[in-house]
Amino acid sequence: AWAYVGVQDELFQAPEAELRYTQTDHGLVLVYSVDLSPKAPYGAWRVDVDASSGQILSVKDLRVNEKAIPIPQSFGSPVKTIARVPAFEKWQKKFKADEVPGETKNGNAAIFDPDPKTEMNNDSITDKSPASAFESAYVQRVLPDLSLSNGIYKLSGPWVKIIDFDPPTAAPTTTKDGKWSFTRGQGGFTDAMTYFHVDQSQRYIQSLGFKDDSGIQYKSIEVDADGANGDDNSYFMPSTNRLAFGHGCVDDNEDSDVILHEYGHAIHYSINSSWSGGDSGAMGEGFGDYWAASYSYSTPKGRTFQVDRVYNWDAGNCWAGRGMDATSSMYNHSTSYSAHSSISGGRQSDELWSTPLFQAHKALIALDVPREEIDTIVLEAQFGLGSMLKMRDMAQSIVDTARRLYPEGPHA
Repeated sequence: AWAYVGVQDELFQAPEAELRYTQTDHGLVLVYSVDLSPKAPYGAWRVDVDASSGQILSVKDLRVNEKAIPIPQSFGSPVKTIARVPAFEKWQKKFKADEVPGETKNGNAAIFDPDPKTEMNNDSITDKSPASAFESAYVQRVLPDLSLSNGIYKLSGPWVKIIDFDPPTAAPTTTKDGKWSFTRGQGGFTDAMTYFHVDQSQRYIQSLGFKDDSGIQYKSIEVDADGANGDDNSYFMPSTNRLAFGHGCVDDNEDSDVILHEYGHAIHYSINSSWSGGDSGAMGEGFGDYWAASYSYSTPKGRTFQVDRVYNWDAGNCWAGRGMDATSSMYNHSTSYSAHSSISGGRQSDELWSTPLFQAHKALIALDVPREEIDTIVLEAQFGLGSMLKMRDMAQSIVDTARRLYPEGPHA
């Protein structure tokens, strides 16, 4: 597996290997599933190796990416690799030290909430606009429960911890007064953006009743706010329960939609660890878009600016983004919809799921149904379903859950 991937740089995740059976066209085969996460070729690669013959059976990227990422064409080609044992030892040395606990105190930061275009109702600004064009987009927000040790505030709290595990190397920002007074383009700004939006999303989930034994992502999730190899991409890693945000083009975590979309993946994997197969790829992406939109729509200006678009700020600069208004697209139950796949009308499979969720959300809000009740239904409906889910199955679960939780309301 090491040679097939052609590992040429240090690891950013722990290497893993598991002996298990996998289904192939020729029946069950005993394989070694080897997980390698090198900086080059960059990715989190799972390589299945036939335990008997040593043949490479499959390779895939374990990251749940914001955008589709192809397998490098170099895989399987003879290249010079770095030595395995020193690479393992270097990774262990880097991550074996535990953070010394301290007290917690609130801090504050200037951030975008949800994004500069929405806040200013201005679609003309771009990534290359002067700093002065963004002055009225910044808002002050509290950063709850920051770690304070030896007079240093860190963006490390009960529900999110900003760390550096993914290339490029960039130590998380700290302050001596708990104030993150940074602007876009500075690492401290996206660090604070990420901390605030993940933290508030988790606290919102808990306010719906999902806490303690029934909690969803009821832990401090580790996040690299300047990772993803610096690419125009962000991802969730199910095996390590980590998030990473890239700074290619617009820094992804300047837009709360991107942050909450990726946290959405962490949410549904926390609810259903068997999330795979069927339409789970498209539904996972669609749910992430919905989760981001639910928040944006709840903000003071979120109901007036490009309501049916997600990634209002991140998209439009270097990629098209997605909508939640694909009402003319038709679902085919006999088709399996993977993430980011093209469908008719120039839309994506992800929009087949985000559209009915978000359009129903808006319709119920118009009937004075609280956002909290709608999101409770969407979250509760994901419990106890297992793998190989189709959109029809999940839709039925949502309707059944709405009828069970709010039998007298218009929710279903």
